[in-house]
Amino acid sequence: MTNKQPEQAQVSRDTDVPEIELDLENKKVRLILDAAHHVFLEQGYDAATTDQIARTAGVSKATMYVYFKSKESLLKAMVQREIRTMTPILAGVPVTGPFDIREVLVRIAAVHTELVLTRSGQGMHRLVLGLASRFPEVGQIFYDAGPRQIRTQVAAVLRAAVERGYLDIPDVDLAATQFLTLALGELPHNRLIALPVPSRAEVSKVIESGVDLFMRGYAPAGGPKAPPRT
Repeated sequence: MTNKQPEQAQVSRDTDVPEIELDLENKKVRLILDAAHHVFLEQGYDAATTDQIARTAGVSKATMYVYFKSKESLLKAMVQREIRTMTPILAGVPVTGPFDIREVLVRIAAVHTELVLTRSGQGMHRLVLGLASRFPEVGQIFYDAGPRQIRTQVAAVLRAAVERGYLDIPDVDLAATQFLTLALGELPHNRLIALPVPSRAEVSKVIESGVDLFMRGYAPAGGPKAPPRT
């Protein structure tokens, strides 16, 4: 009996993500969230005021409170939207049919690294780290909408690689976490503490060496099955 190969690496949102209903078709909602993102990252949560956010959004405080009942609820909504916006990193990754697993893993790692090293990505990370002990739900929203979803997407690609015989992985969820750790190394942590921005060559070295180490660790007995050349 043969396993049916997936047509593509399908991923779905985890059902336990704390869901905040947002009417993103509403221009005022978008303006308020954009303003909250700007003010929270520039001023910090404690220094930011709802007056500043409303003024930046170009709406009245009364209008803002129609959509968001408090500064904390606005923070949660902003974190959910921003992280979900940044998270879909695997669009266009060619996992339909045979594919070069090393090439795909390097591409995933490169896109993810670029994301976490951006000023916006680092700003969101610092903001949430500073608030998670006071507002645990904010940390949970960040994790569920970001890191957990990225891990789920990577696991889908690894699962496709296992079914094609490119890798031998007994636990793809654990392996997805290991891959992201190896492929990014200390780069995100170094940027969080404001160490110098790494060069493209330094980033590529970390990614490629991490991918190669990961593939050696999960190489099938007898070597991986090579995808047919086109």
